[in-house]
Amino acid sequence: MEKRALDWAFLGSPVLTIGLPFVAKDPPLIWCANLALLVGCYGVSFFVLGESAEPEAEGAGAGKIANALKALDFGSGRERGMRSYQREKYQEQQQQKASAAEVPAAEKEATPIE
Repeated sequence: MEKRALDWAFLGSPVLTIGLPFVAKDPPLIWCANLALLVGCYGVSFFVLGESAEPEAEGAGAGKIANALKALDFGSGRERGMRSYQREKYQEQQQQKASAAEVPAAEKEATPIE
């Protein structure tokens, strides 16, 4: 729901920021309009639409707007590196490799050299 609200605000904010100066030249008014847009997007997303209007739940026939919103988040977090569960699994593997490497080293130290 939050992603949907941010997507809508991301699409609407440039329209307000570019279009509102033709109507009013007051920067605080433009800033307040952007804030009202953001709050309105969150309000509609959380309280009016709720969980039922997720674009993924609507299926393939969601329309052009849903496709545009999906295009905003092309990486879905993958561009920032590993997901948390992948990072934890990788760290566990590294710890297992490190502990496996320590065992032969400890055996070599205990074995007398002839």
